[in-house]
Amino acid sequence: MICLKKIPVLVDKTSVIRVCGDDFAFRKRYSYSTVMVDLYTHRIIDIIDSRETLKVEEWLKSYPCLEIISRVGAQTYSSAAKKSNPNALQISDHFHLLKNLSDAVEKYRYRLFPSRVVIPATVSNPEMRVLYDTRNRQERILFAQKKQSEGYSINDISLFLHTATTTIQKYLSITVADLPFQKENIRERQHIQTLANKQLAINEVRKLYSEGHAIDEITRLTGHTYQTVKKY
Repeated sequence: MICLKKIPVLVDKTSVIRVCGDDFAFRKRYSYSTVMVDLYTHRIIDIIDSRETLKVEEWLKSYPCLEIISRVGAQTYSSAAKKSNPNALQISDHFHLLKNLSDAVEKYRYRLFPSRVVIPATVSNPEMRVLYDTRNRQERILFAQKKQSEGYSINDISLFLHTATTTIQKYLSITVADLPFQKENIRERQHIQTLANKQLAINEVRKLYSEGHAIDEITRLTGHTYQTVKKY
């Protein structure tokens, strides 16, 4: 265990006119102290075994010639400096000055820009949007073969479809008889089925309500919660 022993240093208190005070922790959330530095010599003048206003104020009062007190943003140090040396100029140190500036810029940026930025689609042609979907393999193959018949090169077709030239070569080698069938993937089928089931549930709830059933009765008949029935 390291024991920090405070060694007294003889300082001509009338010669110190500019100091910087900052707090630090020996043990976070439990033990804090304050270090005082001479802004001219950049040397530590003293370490106060607290960061409470009264103790910092008492220390500052013992230096009657202070003209500038550089401090952190805590109200503790502001109050101590004002009470002990009311004529001294209070300033922020470099770190907290830059931090306050960056915080202000960040708050301004949050006000200026929305939290979600919607990026519009770069492709306005509906046909091309379909072709860019790699799941639409049949349309992509037919498009590639059509463009080849129009005289476009493999590189040109590759740029059209945003696809590698090797894939385009495979597309061009496929015959009409071997064209793949369009099919939905499992997630699409599940999503479509979920929407259909939900619409059936909504229709059922609305039908019961139109027939004069109370919401409590509809929840009992359908098994839905009270809030779900109200939403439907």
